[in-house]
Amino acid sequence: MTPPTRVGAVIREAFVCDHANAELRRVRGADGSMRCLTMWCDDCRTHAAAYLGYDGIWISKNNPKVAHIDLETVPWLARETAWRRCQGPCKELADCQFHHLAPRAFFGDEADEWPTAWLCVSCHARWHTLATPGLCTAYDPTAHAGQLLGYLGVERAAKLTQALILAGRARRAGAA
Repeated sequence: MTPPTRVGAVIREAFVCDHANAELRRVRGADGSMRCLTMWCDDCRTHAAAYLGYDGIWISKNNPKVAHIDLETVPWLARETAWRRCQGPCKELADCQFHHLAPRAFFGDEADEWPTAWLCVSCHARWHTLATPGLCTAYDPTAHAGQLLGYLGVERAAKLTQALILAGRARRAGAA
């Protein structure tokens, strides 16, 4: 029996874009002014900056890689072309972010082999607050304890707390 094909591999085989037609675009802020820049690929309707050597999808207007460009001549990114239907619970049409359901911090490069989704900023933050507290969002230990207590129940939460205390003691003893 052959092993199942990973979702990410199927998606890559179905559509591969080398972003050859990606262009620099200005991104409008809420007040109408230029907030930042991005490399936008019309072929696959996605931000291609990270694929083309920039750090992340947003490019600062002060980035040395764009210092030689007259930013007033760069076309605007039409918001409606970048907006997508959120695949989170809200299902709103929004400026969505590409989200790995398997966090890269835990899965490394294997994160690309797991399912992904387009989430609006609110749903994305909520997912990380619930699933990976403190990894990509501010850590609130009281909220995290409440979530764990609600999920595990009192007895299992007490066992987890005891195991964490013992692991901490063992770690400190090994470091001494």
